[in-house]
Amino acid sequence: MEKLQSFFKKIFLCCALLSTQIALSGIDLQLHRKPRNVSTYNWCTERARGFVQQKRSVMLKMLNIANQDEWKRTKKSLEREYKSECLESLNEKEAVSQTPFDQSTRRCITNILKKPSVKRKFKITNIIDKGNIITVETAEGEEINFVKIENKEHPIYSTDQAVCISQAKIQSIALESEIEAIIGHELAHVLRKHAFEDYCMKRTYELNEKSAPDEKTFNEALYDFKRAYEIEADIVGTFNNLHLAQNLYDFFSKRTSPALPDKNAEHPSYKERATYMSSIAWYMKIEQAAKIQKRSKPRFDRQKRSAPKKVVRKKITPTPCNKRRFKSPQSGAIKGLAEAFRELRRNPKQIARKTKPSRFIGKLKPRTTQVKKAPQKENPKTKKPAPPQKPRSTSSAQTKEAKRTAAKKANPTIKKEAKKSVYKNFFARIASMYKNLKKKWPITEKIATLSTLACLWAMTYKLLF
Repeated sequence: MEKLQSFFKKIFLCCALLSTQIALSGIDLQLHRKPRNVSTYNWCTERARGFVQQKRSVMLKMLNIANQDEWKRTKKSLEREYKSECLESLNEKEAVSQTPFDQSTRRCITNILKKPSVKRKFKITNIIDKGNIITVETAEGEEINFVKIENKEHPIYSTDQAVCISQAKIQSIALESEIEAIIGHELAHVLRKHAFEDYCMKRTYELNEKSAPDEKTFNEALYDFKRAYEIEADIVGTFNNLHLAQNLYDFFSKRTSPALPDKNAEHPSYKERATYMSSIAWYMKIEQAAKIQKRSKPRFDRQKRSAPKKVVRKKITPTPCNKRRFKSPQSGAIKGLAEAFRELRRNPKQIARKTKPSRFIGKLKPRTTQVKKAPQKENPKTKKPAPPQKPRSTSSAQTKEAKRTAAKKANPTIKKEAKKSVYKNFFARIASMYKNLKKKWPITEKIATLSTLACLWAMTYKLLF
């Protein structure tokens, strides 16, 4: 019983830990519900925006702000104050190093700024390198500065106007490819103005401290909001680029942190960040593979306005000769026999007169090639004149035919004998053909030819007798 009680206690503790992890865990992207016509990047950014909006609404209720329009007005009133404070903090608190950026960090900054998706988002017009400061000019007239600082606590952080990088610290933490992804994350903070919103919330709480709740509850809600916009920066910072997503996942997977984030932690746990970044990278990879497959398909030629020519294959009619079992050189034997019988039924006299074998037997028999003899040279001395040939008289041939017809009419027995001679010639031809091809024939064709010969014999017997 004691063992069972201890076992159930362990299960209960595990369930409690899981429930707290689910409650404190950030975002559920629900990528399995994503429609096909929506990209992974757009789907995830929309989910992250909704998640941040949910946390923002909780904060605004605490600060007694009725709606979004009122919150926009408060932000406008605090904008000038925030900018002046940012400049003061850079000049006084942070020591801006006079040495220029290292070649590797400069390469990372320029690589990410030259990406077409980043250029499109920020509307970048010009990049000016001043050594320790790299300024980016936008179409709206704003400037984003990449400043080199000497800070040992924070390797990289951002305000709405600058991205401060501690070169020595960041190079010790991450690889060059990972630094590029981290810079992308900080640019996302600049794009969505998270630092300014955080400042506005703190300032409004200070102004309305009497009506607002306890400092402890406010700080818990604020840290929860910060964790939400860190998740949004992770997703937006990929800028629809697979390599940036993979590099950011590599950076998070290497780090170790507690599985459950602290209530006063500004960032979510590395484990949680690695899980959603891996799923985003995986779905992006599938999308990229689908795009490559689409490009490989043949498209319409724009100049000719027509599809590429297709190779049209001739359709072969399914005859017994086309089948595999009739592929041998004797494949036309049965067809030839049937043809011979048809010819016999039509005009039996014509076959009796023919001296050469018919065309179907010619195909089956191996043809003998006649070697032409070279013409012999005639000696002019021993040359004899050729005897004159007598022209054939047409009257003699006509008289012979007339005599035959007369004899046939007189004697009916001659008619029968002529018919018999025709059929004898026909069967002699079939027998010679069978003898020539008998050795190489397969069994199926032998059976077929024998059956046809038997049918022919029976039919001719009926015709004759």
